[in-house]
Amino acid sequence: MRGLIRAAIAAASLASGAASAGVPFGQFVAFGASYDDSGQFPDLELGGTTGLRFTNIDPATGLRGLSMPEWLALDLGLGRMNPSTPLLVFGARTDTVATDNLNFAVGGYRSEEVLASVVGNSVVSAGGFRVEQPGFLARVASGALAVGPDTLYYALIAGNDIRDVDDPEQTADVSAAIAEALVDAGARYIVLPTLPKLGNFSEAVNLSADGRTQLAADRTAAAIAYNAAFAERLNAIDGNFIRVDVLRLFDEVLADPVGFGYPADLDQARVCFSAGEAGGIDCVEPAGRGKASGGDPDQFVFQDGLHPTQAAARAAADLMESVIRAPGLAALLPEAVLADTRGYLRTVEEHLVQNRWTQGAQAAQLFVAVQGRDIDIADAWSTPAASSDAVDLTLGASAGVGERWLLGAALGSQQGETDVDVGGFDSAGLTGSLFAGYRCGAWFADAVLSAGRSELDDIERAFDVGSVQRRRESGDTDADMLGLQATLGVNLLGAASAWRAGPFVTLDALEIDVDAYAERGLRSSTMRFDDMERDSLLGSAGVFASYPLRLGAADVELAADLAYAGEFEDEPDDVRAVVKSLDTGPWFRMPGYAIDDDGWRATLGANASWPGGMHLGLSYRYADNDVETRALNLSAAYRF
Repeated sequence: MRGLIRAAIAAASLASGAASAGVPFGQFVAFGASYDDSGQFPDLELGGTTGLRFTNIDPATGLRGLSMPEWLALDLGLGRMNPSTPLLVFGARTDTVATDNLNFAVGGYRSEEVLASVVGNSVVSAGGFRVEQPGFLARVASGALAVGPDTLYYALIAGNDIRDVDDPEQTADVSAAIAEALVDAGARYIVLPTLPKLGNFSEAVNLSADGRTQLAADRTAAAIAYNAAFAERLNAIDGNFIRVDVLRLFDEVLADPVGFGYPADLDQARVCFSAGEAGGIDCVEPAGRGKASGGDPDQFVFQDGLHPTQAAARAAADLMESVIRAPGLAALLPEAVLADTRGYLRTVEEHLVQNRWTQGAQAAQLFVAVQGRDIDIADAWSTPAASSDAVDLTLGASAGVGERWLLGAALGSQQGETDVDVGGFDSAGLTGSLFAGYRCGAWFADAVLSAGRSELDDIERAFDVGSVQRRRESGDTDADMLGLQATLGVNLLGAASAWRAGPFVTLDALEIDVDAYAERGLRSSTMRFDDMERDSLLGSAGVFASYPLRLGAADVELAADLAYAGEFEDEPDDVRAVVKSLDTGPWFRMPGYAIDDDGWRATLGANASWPGGMHLGLSYRYADNDVETRALNLSAAYRF
């Protein structure tokens, strides 16, 4: 059956929705209980024609606030979700929409029932009404549900088990079975939030104060033990699990509610917006502030003694989104180093071009070049758009060897600043090269061997957690570069022509290695990233042209080239990451930069030489592909 399901998922890939920019997902499927329910039960308080969420009614809309996975789907640009098995009491629901996103979470589900909704049937019952439908795998196998390989899965599993202080180890076994079933069915991205400390905020009815205190402690201990046991079991499964520390987030909110926009005079661990709505769980509804008084639910973390308000649910979804998107920003680091390196190589290339046909090319010389670059990186399947400004300074020397060779060395400093909608970083590199130019009649060949190291500083991710808090996580790392560039061309117009023109080909091989790094601090959103490698093999084919002329005392050469470049290493490497507070594992993987460097590039330049050995060069280069580059290069040389 598992093979049939996997085949069905692969066959349905073309039917899945288009992924939003910056995340590689086209569809969303969720499992869980009341924290995640998107309307399986009719909302009787609102007339029964809309689905119940276990959160507050939004005073602004008059509708029930969304659950955590619903907010996450909207944050990721995946749209609305429908309940998988809606209980119809008063006829068809009025709040369902056309969507491929399906939510199997049902309020009250224990871990065994969540497992059944994956591998068996989905059952919803209340008030004498009952509906049973095939669960997730059965729907996929029958063709009733089409899911593609870019589907994002979500599961928050064990809340009701831990609320009852069930054995955390046994509950973790069931949870692991759910995760393994999804992996066996072909799931590639599975979000698994940690379970919050339920004892932080719930009080049981009909217990003494001491009894409530002990129950809270037992629930907290069980939640912590369950999270650890579940992580241990996930480490033994060959899957891609995106763990998000919702437990730590709620700890942070309760420790500093004002920082998250909640009023200072409410003890958020003891109060709720609407007391007594969670079936046997109670809390304190402050007079004049809660639901009975027409209060503002956004002032509360908890709707009742167990469930978060819409505001808190959205904050948790914001955290999940930040973790999911974080590798996309990290994936831009090797791209920035690659762009800096190619900018530097263009400077060395310009020196070789300036000396290719000049009579004094074989003289010893010193040169200096300054380059300014403006780079735009288009958003891709899994990475955000970015823009970068950089300035390079290059020093070098070259000398003729015999009649045909020019040998030299160069050292360049690259300084760049990259801006992203969700953050940015600074880069500072130092690159050294050995180069050689060879000319035999109309033929020429150039080669450049380079190595360098870059510092990547203030790598900043900025994102919202809730409606008030703007978080910034930052770190630093380094990168190494090794590259080889070779060019071959021929002047087809002959020595008698003032014009020089002909074809050329270039092969540009680069390897960028970015070191692993950890963001500073230890919050629910702080992350670690593994080593990243970017291999590039860029081939170019084009034509060049140049024309010499005399302007006063100066010999001037006008030069231009036009080429089409194609990237042979076009498979992105995954970025491995983990939330820092959960770094015992498992780590998760997200696709790196989706490489598509095919496109045109052109260069226009002028080189001038004067008696006595002075030389000046000016060129402008433009490349139009996913990495759009505009560069201005100014050089000066003295020939001895």
